[in-house]
Amino acid sequence: MIDVEVDLRYLSEEPDRHGNVRLYVRRNGRRIRLRIAVGADGFLDAYRVALESLSDLRRPVDAPVKKIAP
Repeated sequence: MIDVEVDLRYLSEEPDRHGNVRLYVRRNGRRIRLRIAVGADGFLDAYRVALESLSDLRRPVDAPVKKIAP
């Protein structure tokens, strides 16, 4: 079998307070945790679903809001 390395742009590995590594998809200032191991069956599907749900958000959380003067 041939191993292929794929760069998943929005995938982030972050340790929790106990030192366990957690996988997140981060985009637009938000993140969704992936509870499936990299390389496991269904991992790419879970990544795609998380990315699509984060792509629906148009504005990052900390983006300034334009105020309209009366």
